[in-house]
Amino acid sequence: MKRSFEFMAIVLAVFLIAQPMVAFGASNVRMVPSGNVSILDNGKEVEQFQSEMPLPQGMLMACNGSCVIQIQNIQLVAQDKAVFALMDGDARWDLTVKSGRIDFAFRADASPVAFRTPHDLILTQRIIIPAGTEAVVRGYINVTADKTELAVEQGALQVSSRNGTQVIEPGSSIVLAQAQVPSPPQPQEDNRPKGGYIPPGSGGTGISTTTWVVGGLAAAGVVAGVAVAATQLSGSNPVSPE
Repeated sequence: MKRSFEFMAIVLAVFLIAQPMVAFGASNVRMVPSGNVSILDNGKEVEQFQSEMPLPQGMLMACNGSCVIQIQNIQLVAQDKAVFALMDGDARWDLTVKSGRIDFAFRADASPVAFRTPHDLILTQRIIIPAGTEAVVRGYINVTADKTELAVEQGALQVSSRNGTQVIEPGSSIVLAQAQVPSPPQPQEDNRPKGGYIPPGSGGTGISTTTWVVGGLAAAGVVAGVAVAATQLSGSNPVSPE
């Protein structure tokens, strides 16, 4: 009885340890890293893989070295330092790219792919294979802090985004950037000195220093003229003492 209990405890411990692998193994899509792949949860590493493994669907991953993801009619190569997640939707693949570059190759009958980036959602609508060329469209998506670039190097790709529907020709790309929000106007500093005196041209009453001086001199002249006139009047009519 004791041995049976110990055996069951060991089986349960092994199951708990392997539980993340069981959850991650739900997809038949395979990943082949050249270095290692970290599984992230809230920005923290919770698991790391260094060999071929099933795709952890919907989980955010960070590549140290490149990582090849093989899907039917689609191949993705996440480059070093790329942070991304991939999920198989009902009618398309959802590829979330937080940062870094991911190269892609789509065959003519590949399922649509939705590129989700911090700047916009880009959806592939049609894969265009020019006559006489390899039956595949090749390109890449590169996400940085300030922009997303989706480029086509071979073939052509019709996509839709907030800019409408566009066809990306070989050697061309579309760039989506974060909308720039204008800065609010800054209040102008009032350089006028505090107090009763206001320099010329600085606003206020508009009366300059010269005006005040001239006005003062004029007022002084009037007072002086009245004094002189009073003196002359008193001199022309002297009053004799009785």
